[in-house]
Amino acid sequence: MGPFSRLIWWICLILLLSTASNVAAQDFPLARDDPAIRDAVDYLLTCQNDDGGFGNEPDADSSSTVPTANAAGALALTGDLGRAREGGNTPLDYLVANPPGDDATGGSLGRYVMGIVAAGGD
Repeated sequence: MGPFSRLIWWICLILLLSTASNVAAQDFPLARDDPAIRDAVDYLLTCQNDDGGFGNEPDADSSSTVPTANAAGALALTGDLGRAREGGNTPLDYLVANPPGDDATGGSLGRYVMGIVAAGGD
């Protein structure tokens, strides 16, 4: 299992525990102290492109809405959203500039909205 897959599983766990106990993600000790999560966040940040969006791997030629929304949620849960392009384009910038098309499904719309909210938009 690669670092990105591990991060997704940890995020699911953190989300489940945070929802169940109303604990803010930045207050959840695993988000700050677990070296595996720190490594996964560092890896995830290498997948960010200059437009603020994320690709599926480091040095991806282009960004995509789905990985960007997922990354915004992951970084928000671990308290690392501010590390995503400090002083440059952010995940929110990318998501606002690239809304889903008219043919988007309910799932992709929901993921997009969750990404916007996680990235600090409304």
